[in-house]
Amino acid sequence: MGACTDELQTRVAPSMTTLSVGQRVTAQAEFRGCGGRERLVDRVTWSSDAPAVARVDSTTGEITAVAPGRAEVVPTGARYGRAPVSVQVEVR
Repeated sequence: MGACTDELQTRVAPSMTTLSVGQRVTAQAEFRGCGGRERLVDRVTWSSDAPAVARVDSTTGEITAVAPGRAEVVPTGARYGRAPVSVQVEVR
């Protein structure tokens, strides 16, 4: 029997963070099916829409604050695709 992907949900933590230049935080994401009851296994990669502000390691999800501003860091699953949730990063 395959994974239950009905009502696919994505959870990300933290959903928002404020960092000072040079600080780091590691984001985590998981995909869940069956209305959130079942954890689905997927390989997640990460990307930042503003790497000059917040750089992210695509494999580990470690976010590094580079310069003041705002960035959105998004997880994408190899199997389940781009997540509808993200990490909102503000760098001061």
